[in-house]
Amino acid sequence: MSETKEKPASETKEEKPAKHKLFGMMAAVVPDKPLESDDDVMDAAHDHIQDLQDFKGKAQEHSKKINDLMDGNPELASTVQDMMGGKSFRSSLAKHYGPEHLIPSEGDEDHADFVSNTAARKKGIDDRQKLEDEITANAGSSIDAIKQFGETKGLSDEEAQAFLAKIDSNLEDIFKGKVTPEFLQTMYDGLNYEGDLKTAREQGEVSGQNKKIKIVKDKMDGDKLPVIPSANTVEPDMPAQKPSWMEKKLADRKAKGL
Repeated sequence: MSETKEKPASETKEEKPAKHKLFGMMAAVVPDKPLESDDDVMDAAHDHIQDLQDFKGKAQEHSKKINDLMDGNPELASTVQDMMGGKSFRSSLAKHYGPEHLIPSEGDEDHADFVSNTAARKKGIDDRQKLEDEITANAGSSIDAIKQFGETKGLSDEEAQAFLAKIDSNLEDIFKGKVTPEFLQTMYDGLNYEGDLKTAREQGEVSGQNKKIKIVKDKMDGDKLPVIPSANTVEPDMPAQKPSWMEKKLADRKAKGL
C-alpha cells in the first residue's frame, strides 16, 4: 500500500479568484468604494452606467434648448461663433448688434425686465464694493486685536498661528455649510462659559456654607454631655403610631364578634 505524500504548504494555499475584467475600470471610477467581489464590481458598473444615462438625457435636453435658441437668434449664433474663434465678447457683440438691439424702448415687452435687471446688476456691484471696503477697514483693527489677544494669553508665535489656523478651518467649514460636533462643542463651551462659571461659583458657595453648618453642628453636639439613664430618668413619651388599615379591619371584626 503506497503512502500518500502531503503537498507542501505553499501548494495547498487557497487560490484567490480572478478579478472581474471591469475591476480596474470601476476601481478608477469609484476609488472610495470597496470592490471585494465580482458582485461589487457589477453593482458599481450598473450605478455608473445609470449615472451616464441620466447625464446623457439631461445633456440632450439642454442641447436641444440651445439649438432652438441659436436657430431663433442667428445674430447670437454668429456672436458665439466669433467668440469661439478667439474674438472678444465686446468686439463680437459690436459686429452683430447695435445699441438699438441692446437697449429696449419704453413700451417694449422686455423693457420692464431690462430696467429691473440693470438695477439689480448695479446694486450687486455696489454691495460687493461696500463689502470689500468694510473688509479693508476691519483688517487693521483685526490685526491689532489678534496681537493683543496673543500677548494677553502669553501665546508664542507658533501657538498663535496654530490657534488662528484652527479658527480659519472652522470658518471655512461654516462657509461650505459644514458643521461638526467638535465645532458645536467648542462654540457651546465658549458661549456658556460665564454662565457655567457662575453656576459653579454658586454651587461652591452653597457647598461651603453646608460644610460650615455641619462643622458648627458637630461642635455643638460634641459639647453636650451624654445622658446616663437611671431609675429616675423619665423616658419621653413616644407619639402613638397610627394603626394600619389592616389593624383597623381586624378591630372592627372583633368588635362585631366576627
